[in-house]
Amino acid sequence: MKNVAVVRARTKSYFELTSWMMRLGLGIALIGAGTRSALISPILSDFPQFSFIQILLGFLLLSGFLLTPATLLVIFLFLFAILKNFYLFGNADFLALAIALLITANPKPGLDDLLGLPFFSPLKSFKEWVPLVLRVGIGGAMIFLAVYEKFLNPHLSQLVVENYQLTSIIPVSTGMWVLSAGLIEFAVGLVLLIGFQTRLAAVIAFSVLSLSFFYFHEAVYSHVTLFTILSILFVTGGGKLSVDKFVDKHIGNSL
Repeated sequence: MKNVAVVRARTKSYFELTSWMMRLGLGIALIGAGTRSALISPILSDFPQFSFIQILLGFLLLSGFLLTPATLLVIFLFLFAILKNFYLFGNADFLALAIALLITANPKPGLDDLLGLPFFSPLKSFKEWVPLVLRVGIGGAMIFLAVYEKFLNPHLSQLVVENYQLTSIIPVSTGMWVLSAGLIEFAVGLVLLIGFQTRLAAVIAFSVLSLSFFYFHEAVYSHVTLFTILSILFVTGGGKLSVDKFVDKHIGNSL
C-alpha cells in the first residue's frame, strides 16, 4: 500500500536517532528513580543509598559522556535490583533498552563524540537484532504483568478498579474488568513479542499507555522506557525474527 510505503520510507531517516532516544529514555528514568529514592522502579521504593549513582548515570547517559562504563553499570544495576524483587521482571523493558544501547554503541550526539572517546562494545555486530531485543523486553514485560498481576494475583488490580470506580464507566464486575485488562495487556504484549504489525501495535500501545498514565496519575519515570521502546519500534519495525519480516518477504505490505 502506498501510505505504508511512505511511512516506512520516512521512518528510515530516524534510524540514526534511535541511540539518542535510548539514552534519553534511560537517563530520564534513572534520574527520576534517583530523585524518588527508588531503585529503578517504584516497586523498590526505599533505596536512598542508590540515589546518587542513579542520578549520576542518568546525567552521563543524557550528556553522552563515558557511555561504555555508564551503560554497563546500568545493566548491572538492573540485575542487582531484580535480585531484590523478581516482580521487576515487569520492567524488563528497562534492561532491553540498556542492552540495545550497548549494541548500537553510537555516541552521537554527546561529549564522547566531541572528545573522540570511543564507545567500546562487544555487541556492535548485532545491530540488526536491536528490534528483537526491544520486542522481547517490552512484550515479555507486558505478558509477565498480565499473567502474574492480572491472572494469578488479581486482588490488587481489583482494588484499583474499585478505587477509581471503573465499573461506573463500563458496568461489569471488578473481576471482569481485571480479566479484560489482563487479556488486552497479554494480547498487545504477544503482538509486540512476535513482531506482528509492529508499528501499528506500537501506536496502539502508546495511546493506551498514555491514557492510563494520565488517568491513574502514575509516576512518570517508571513509564519512560516503555514509551521510548514503542517510539523506537515505530521507527525500526519488527526487524529480524518477526512476523512482519516474514510478511514483507512473501507479501510485502506489513506496516
